[in-house]
Amino acid sequence: MSPEQQRDQLIVAYQEMADLTKLECGPVPCGQKHCCTEGYCIEAIRWARRRWDVTLERTSHPTIPLLDLETNDCTAPPHTRPICTIHTCAIASAGFKRDDPDWTQRYFELRETLENLEGTFDMLNLVDDELD
Repeated sequence: MSPEQQRDQLIVAYQEMADLTKLECGPVPCGQKHCCTEGYCIEAIRWARRRWDVTLERTSHPTIPLLDLETNDCTAPPHTRPICTIHTCAIASAGFKRDDPDWTQRYFELRETLENLEGTFDMLNLVDDELD
């Protein structure tokens, strides 16, 4: 598989994970996007620049640099914010989503895919990382 194909697969897998986890964030079940913090945005900005050679533009939000004030959504693509993309309160606290084994299974299938692709992607970009 070429590096470009690997990159494309990784971006698709992150989008699939974001589609799955986004439904877990917001008014239900935890009340608000309290997991979105300035620190996670800063990490995403650094990751995007280092890993993807992408500059994420800051929004005008007073405390969360990548949160759009109008839509209340993150402006960063899922592959540029891996910590946020894979996070859910259920997984972080219990290790599974209560009363939804199918969702939990899909989550861990996607997470394994991401881990495998990230490992391969890292190997493909080892030389670039060493230049930083």
